[in-house]
Amino acid sequence: MGETAAINFSAFVTGLSPSALTFFRILFENAQSIVIKEGPQTMYEKSMAEILSKAGCSDMEAASNAIREIIQHKVECKEGEFLYFFPFMTSICIENGIVKYSLPREIENFMLHFPQFNK
Repeated sequence: MGETAAINFSAFVTGLSPSALTFFRILFENAQSIVIKEGPQTMYEKSMAEILSKAGCSDMEAASNAIREIIQHKVECKEGEFLYFFPFMTSICIENGIVKYSLPREIENFMLHFPQFNK
Protein backbone atom coordinates (compact mmCIF):
# COMPACT_ATOMS: atom_id res chain seq x y z
CA MET A 1 0.00 0.00 0.00
CA GLY A 2 1.33 3.45 -0.86
CA GLU A 3 0.83 6.63 1.10
CA THR A 4 -2.09 6.28 3.50
CA ALA A 5 -4.98 8.59 2.64
CA ALA A 6 -7.08 8.15 5.78
CA ILE A 7 -7.12 5.89 8.81
CA ASN A 8 -10.26 5.44 10.88
CA PHE A 9 -10.16 4.23 14.49
CA SER A 10 -13.91 4.62 15.10
CA ALA A 11 -14.37 0.86 15.64
CA PHE A 12 -12.07 1.19 18.66
CA VAL A 13 -13.82 4.23 20.11
CA THR A 14 -17.33 2.84 19.68
CA GLY A 15 -16.67 -0.89 20.01
CA LEU A 16 -14.23 -1.29 22.91
CA SER A 17 -15.18 -1.49 26.55
CA PRO A 18 -13.99 1.50 28.60
CA SER A 19 -11.04 -0.44 30.03
CA ALA A 20 -9.98 -1.78 26.61
CA LEU A 21 -10.25 1.74 25.14
CA THR A 22 -7.99 3.00 27.93
CA PHE A 23 -5.42 0.27 27.16
CA PHE A 24 -5.66 1.07 23.44
CA ARG A 25 -5.00 4.77 24.09
CA ILE A 26 -2.02 3.99 26.33
CA LEU A 27 -0.46 1.70 23.71
CA PHE A 28 -1.24 4.12 20.88
CA GLU A 29 0.22 7.13 22.73
CA ASN A 30 3.32 5.17 23.73
CA ALA A 31 4.03 4.15 20.14
CA GLN A 32 3.12 7.59 18.81
CA SER A 33 5.57 9.38 21.10
CA ILE A 34 8.35 6.99 20.06
CA VAL A 35 7.53 7.29 16.34
CA ILE A 36 7.56 11.10 16.54
CA LYS A 37 10.86 11.21 18.48
CA GLU A 38 12.79 8.29 16.97
CA GLY A 39 10.89 7.19 13.88
CA PRO A 40 9.17 3.84 13.30
CA GLN A 41 10.52 0.92 15.33
CA THR A 42 10.43 -2.83 14.89
CA MET A 43 8.99 -3.25 18.39
CA TYR A 44 7.43 -0.89 20.96
CA GLU A 45 7.70 -1.56 24.68
CA LYS A 46 5.87 -0.39 27.77
CA SER A 47 6.01 -1.65 31.32
CA MET A 48 2.87 -3.60 32.24
CA ALA A 49 3.03 -2.05 35.72
CA GLU A 50 2.96 1.42 34.16
CA ILE A 51 0.08 0.49 31.86
CA LEU A 52 -1.92 -0.96 34.75
CA SER A 53 -1.21 2.14 36.83
CA LYS A 54 -2.26 4.54 34.05
CA ALA A 55 -5.36 2.45 33.36
CA GLY A 56 -6.30 2.35 37.03
CA CYS A 57 -6.32 -1.43 36.93
CA SER A 58 -4.47 -4.01 38.99
CA ASP A 59 -6.03 -7.17 37.60
CA MET A 60 -3.94 -9.04 35.01
CA GLU A 61 -6.99 -10.95 33.80
CA ALA A 62 -8.78 -7.65 33.04
CA ALA A 63 -5.63 -6.47 31.24
CA SER A 64 -5.57 -9.67 29.16
CA ASN A 65 -9.23 -9.24 28.27
CA ALA A 66 -8.61 -5.62 27.23
CA ILE A 67 -5.74 -6.69 24.97
CA ARG A 68 -7.93 -9.45 23.49
CA GLU A 69 -10.61 -6.87 22.68
CA ILE A 70 -8.09 -4.60 20.98
CA ILE A 71 -6.83 -7.50 18.87
CA GLN A 72 -10.35 -8.33 17.72
CA HIS A 73 -11.03 -4.85 16.29
CA LYS A 74 -9.79 -3.68 12.91
CA VAL A 75 -8.43 -0.35 11.71
CA GLU A 76 -10.00 1.02 8.54
CA CYS A 77 -7.60 2.47 6.00
CA LYS A 78 -9.00 4.21 2.93
CA GLU A 79 -6.52 4.54 0.11
CA GLY A 80 -7.90 5.88 -3.12
CA GLU A 81 -10.92 3.81 -4.06
CA PHE A 82 -9.97 0.95 -1.74
CA LEU A 83 -10.83 0.33 1.89
CA TYR A 84 -8.44 -1.94 3.83
CA PHE A 85 -8.95 -3.49 7.25
CA PHE A 86 -6.10 -4.62 9.48
CA PRO A 87 -5.35 -5.10 13.18
CA PHE A 88 -3.92 -2.27 15.27
CA MET A 89 -1.01 -4.48 16.34
CA THR A 90 0.80 -6.96 14.13
CA SER A 91 2.15 -8.75 17.22
CA ILE A 92 2.01 -8.46 21.00
CA CYS A 93 3.51 -10.34 23.93
CA ILE A 94 4.12 -9.79 27.61
CA GLU A 95 7.59 -10.81 28.66
CA ASN A 96 9.14 -10.18 32.09
CA GLY A 97 6.54 -7.52 32.90
CA ILE A 98 7.07 -5.65 29.62
CA VAL A 99 4.43 -5.39 26.91
CA LYS A 100 6.12 -5.67 23.51
CA TYR A 101 4.14 -4.98 20.38
CA SER A 102 4.58 -4.04 16.75
CA LEU A 103 2.38 -1.95 14.47
CA PRO A 104 1.54 -2.02 10.77
CA ARG A 105 3.58 0.48 8.75
CA GLU A 106 0.37 2.33 7.78
CA ILE A 107 -0.31 3.24 11.40
CA GLU A 108 3.27 4.37 11.95
CA ASN A 109 3.04 6.57 8.82
CA PHE A 110 -0.23 7.99 10.13
CA MET A 111 1.46 8.84 13.45
CA LEU A 112 4.26 10.66 11.61
CA HIS A 113 1.94 12.70 9.41
CA PHE A 114 -0.74 13.47 12.00
CA PRO A 115 1.04 13.84 15.35
CA GLN A 116 -1.81 15.99 16.68
CA PHE A 117 -4.33 13.19 16.07
CA ASN A 118 -6.66 12.71 19.02
CA LYS A 119 -8.05 9.16 19.19
